[in-house]
Amino acid sequence: MKKGVVLTIVGVLTFLFLDTVILDGILDKSVDSVEIAEVLKEHCDCETVQNDVSVVGLSFKLAGEATLGDSHSFRLSKCKFNDFNEYIEDLHTVLKESIPNFCDADLVEMTFEATSSEDKVVEIRDCVLTIK
Repeated sequence: MKKGVVLTIVGVLTFLFLDTVILDGILDKSVDSVEIAEVLKEHCDCETVQNDVSVVGLSFKLAGEATLGDSHSFRLSKCKFNDFNEYIEDLHTVLKESIPNFCDADLVEMTFEATSSEDKVVEIRDCVLTIK
């Protein structure tokens, strides 16, 4: 009985690894963080665009959230915009139009340094935009 449970767990973990890392790479599902950074630098009026972390596989955040697949995190500072929500919606459209497989990204998180003490976090999970 215990042997069957262990084999099932090992089988599921192996499948997840193969699906996430190997098959996504072969099928070119993973989105390149360099492409995302280039689009952000081109279309954002920000002083700095910094790629924080890009991960393929299983990743965890401090809040307990997990992402299986590719995860990209960027930090943008000293950005100029009038209406933040409109700015982000336009940026989301540009990302989808500029990067053919952008919607294949499991998570793209952008942290905008609004002031020295406040950050605005934008999350695009499976192409769905959320402003936190």
